[in-house]
This record gives sequence, structure tokens and C-alpha cells, in this order.
Amino acid sequence: MTGEELTLAAVGIIGLWALGALIVAFRSNFFAKIEEKKLPPPYFGWYALIAFSLYFIFLLLPLVLYAVYCKAFGPCHPTNVSKTIAVDIGIVLSVLVVLLFAYNTRALPFIFGKGPVLKKMAKGALCWLLAYPCAVFLGILVKLFVELFVDYAPSTQAAVQFLKDVKDHPTLFVINAFLLVVVVPIQEELIFRGYLFNALKGFFPFSLALPLSALVFGAIHYDITQGFSNFELLTMISTLGMVLGWIYEKEKSLWASIGLHACFNLVGVLVIVIF
Repeated sequence: MTGEELTLAAVGIIGLWALGALIVAFRSNFFAKIEEKKLPPPYFGWYALIAFSLYFIFLLLPLVLYAVYCKAFGPCHPTNVSKTIAVDIGIVLSVLVVLLFAYNTRALPFIFGKGPVLKKMAKGALCWLLAYPCAVFLGILVKLFVELFVDYAPSTQAAVQFLKDVKDHPTLFVINAFLLVVVVPIQEELIFRGYLFNALKGFFPFSLALPLSALVFGAIHYDITQGFSNFELLTMISTLGMVLGWIYEKEKSLWASIGLHACFNLVGVLVIVIF
């Protein structure tokens, strides 16, 4: 088979998977009207703003210090191990600081919700069967549409490329795989569903807050180095954001969206390891 035939076959398979998953989801009342979580307190928007500020400050601080060090003591290689460690420190610091902030403002119970953690995570992980084919299929459609107007080479999502860059350093690879599968889902769900989505619900109805939070979640993954392929990647990530927000609201637990996010990232890591 030629490359084009393989691509069309892959699109057809993923499209049928997405259609089947949607049919099962509708038949199982997954998309039935849900009882929304209670609205956040009026001051929660300020909490969200502070949490986002802390998130970005502590995420970027180690990288800024790394850049200052490189400028002072000589140029650093783009895939330098020190840069990888700086990114890792930023990820861990940001999630710890935001969790500590949520704990001190007594927002943790509202953000995380109630219910058995493992059961909620398992339900969320099961939603991967719906989120993955829908996200990939829509991403491919956007890619094909954009290619009608511009010629561009597909690129890899920054987080995936970052993991590929350390494949020759087994210890760093394992650490970063752990961060992507365990820490990053907690970090991003806490910020984008726990704070942003809930804060938006204080200003907009659920039907508008959900896509807005998903769009912000997609936009934050924009990478200037990826050019036009951003359209495909951001479509996929925004679609994932829609399902993450839905399962969070449906299960009344952040652990459900963490379970889906972790499963999504785990598959990406396994693809890198296997292929």
C-alpha cells in the first residue's frame, strides 16, 4: 500500500472507532443532561487568578534561572540534560505550590469533589476510548483542511518531543515518563478544570464555560516552533479538554478527569517506548 492509502485507511479506522464510541456513549446516557456541580463562591475567580499566576511563576522560574546561567557561563545545548532537569523541577514545584495554595484557601474539597478515588479514576480512564479517537479524528480533519491552503510538515507535540530527546538517558526518560503520566495530569487538571473551569462557571453557563475552558487548555499548548501543525495539535488538545471537563462535571470529582488525562498521556508514552 502507498503512503496515501495507509493514511486513508488509518483515517477510516479512527473515524469508525470515534463513531462507535459516540454511539455507545449516547446509548449509555453519557451525554444525558448532567446535574451540575454547585457554583463556586463569588471570590473563587480571584483564587483562580492567583493559582494561575503561581502556576506560571513556579513552572517557568527554573527555566529562567537556567537561561540566566547559560548567558553568564556560556551557551547551553538545546537538549542539555540540565535544561531537562530545570523543566522537571518547574513541573514539580508548580503542582506543589498550587496544591498548597488550594489547601490553605480551603478550596481543595470543592475542586476535587467527593467519592472513591480509584473508582473515579477508573471511570475517567475508560473515557479514553471516546476521547482518543474523537480528538485524533478531528485533528486529522483539520490537518487535511489546512493542507488545502498551505504546505507544512507535521510536527510532534512539544511534550512528546521532549520525552524523545531524553530517550538516550534511561534515568531521565523514566523520571519524565512518570511526570507525564502521573504529575502533569494532576497539575493540569488542578489548574484547568479545578480552577479555570470552575471560575468560568461563576460567570457563564455550563454550556459556554466548558468549551471556553477547553479552548484555553488547547491554546496554552501552542508552540511557536510548530507552525501550521499547531492547528491539528490544538484541535486534538481542545477536544480532549471538552471530554475532560465533561467527565469532571459528570462524576463530580477531579480524580475522574485526572484518570482520563493520565491514560491519554500513558498511551503516548507507550507509543514512544514501543515504536
